[in-house]
Amino acid sequence: CSSDLEGVKWDVRSYVLCTSVLPMRVYVFSEAIVRYASSKYDDAAGTKGVMLTNTFVGKRETGGGVGAITSSLVELAEALAPHGLGHAHVLREMRLVVGRLFLSAEPRFDRLFRSAYPARSRFRCASCYHLFGVDLIADVHRQLHVIEVNVVRCACKSTTSEHRA
Repeated sequence: CSSDLEGVKWDVRSYVLCTSVLPMRVYVFSEAIVRYASSKYDDAAGTKGVMLTNTFVGKRETGGGVGAITSSLVELAEALAPHGLGHAHVLREMRLVVGRLFLSAEPRFDRLFRSAYPARSRFRCASCYHLFGVDLIADVHRQLHVIEVNVVRCACKSTTSEHRA
């Protein structure tokens, strides 16, 4: 069961920059996208608009844009402030959860890189930059949990010649 904000289910899409996997080094951006379900939560309803915070579903359910179903982390923190959960608290919790996630993956990355790159290659991924979208959802106690990790495939500028290759 997820936490709600004024009866509406919500989650957070945080962005994480990984600058090294061995050793693990990640940076959590201080801003994030908060996504809301398009309808107030109702156990009996069972519709997608109540259950999902997916922006595609929300736009279809509301017949509008994303403005009504998204906000910033700062706006979420303002709404949570009466509960003693301001921006600094939310950001600290995000960093803890994301940090634990990536640190738990470090041994797997180590095995993968050791098998893929012999010691003589000296490749230790000192400057492997990857951008991740990490989705977090809050439980009824407003504790954040990871629900999904997405890899941002390319943050480069595309050109016509790149599309032809």
